[in-house]
Amino acid sequence: MPGASLELDPEGQLHCPRCRALTLEVAGIDQMDGMPWVNHALVCRSCGITSRLALVGAFGRTVLRWLDD
Repeated sequence: MPGASLELDPEGQLHCPRCRALTLEVAGIDQMDGMPWVNHALVCRSCGITSRLALVGAFGRTVLRWLDD
């Protein structure tokens, strides 16, 4: 699957892919009807980067991946 693996802390919180801070906020959601994925735009309050995260459900599995920009 394209994109980079993500890192979670022991409590399941997401780390920023650039600075590893736990200060991510959802800035937007993109979902198309009938498609098995939801893309999220996340902004890190520490370093200011905006990253896209895909949540994909297919073939009985759910996968989270950082999308390449």
